[in-house]
Amino acid sequence: MFLKRLIETSSNEIDQLATELCYEENLFKAILTQESCGDLKSATADEIVVLLERCCATIRDAVEASIAASQTDGIDSTIRHFIIPWMFELLIRMRTIPQANGKLRCVHEAWCVHYIEYCQYLCGEDWDAREKTILLGLDSLEKTFRCDANKHQIYGLLLHNMGQIFADIGLYEDSKIYFTKAVGGLERAEDIKDNAERSSVIETIRNHVELIERKLPRDSNENLIVRSQNPVKKKTRGERWRRFGHTLLHCFTQCFCNINH
Repeated sequence: MFLKRLIETSSNEIDQLATELCYEENLFKAILTQESCGDLKSATADEIVVLLERCCATIRDAVEASIAASQTDGIDSTIRHFIIPWMFELLIRMRTIPQANGKLRCVHEAWCVHYIEYCQYLCGEDWDAREKTILLGLDSLEKTFRCDANKHQIYGLLLHNMGQIFADIGLYEDSKIYFTKAVGGLERAEDIKDNAERSSVIETIRNHVELIERKLPRDSNENLIVRSQNPVKKKTRGERWRRFGHTLLHCFTQCFCNINH
């Protein structure tokens, strides 16, 4: 209901809506309404897709700042039970926008998935919840772009995040597979304009792979960005089949690409 109201609000009415939301103590929504959305009422379908992704990015920044500044544990619960579900609401809204360019929407959806998974990590979500979130983006990119998925930076970043999860819980073989795929994707990404940034990220991932190959603990190298470890859980049959299905889809995609090249 909030998104419907937001889209039907003109730029001249944004301040009033934000004031009402602040009165209702929906602080995050108020901030986003003023700083991110602009005039959605007059925007095209593609512009709305871009604006909704910007909303997700702003939420991610706000969550990160809130956790860093918080002196209590309550903020994690608020983010987990209120903010993250709203981010998923933005994602669902993006998927239902009529007349939006399918490929454009897919890329921006994947970036939203990236932001959501990072917020899940920050508030201590279980690794399996984060894995499911990442798979939403990977599956969509591979189905939409097939062998061209690796032309987009977000594809390599999601592969890296999946490798990070498996490294954190000690599934080093799976982690190496995803890190290696991430390097290949980021090397081919056409939307990375800063080659120095590309080289830095790739070098970091290769360092991860070297540590895995030597079976060293992740926190032994202070130059790496380390995510806190979550308890290892035994995968259910459904989770194993889900991962098998994604791996199978990826193999079919790569085979198709090789045939067409």
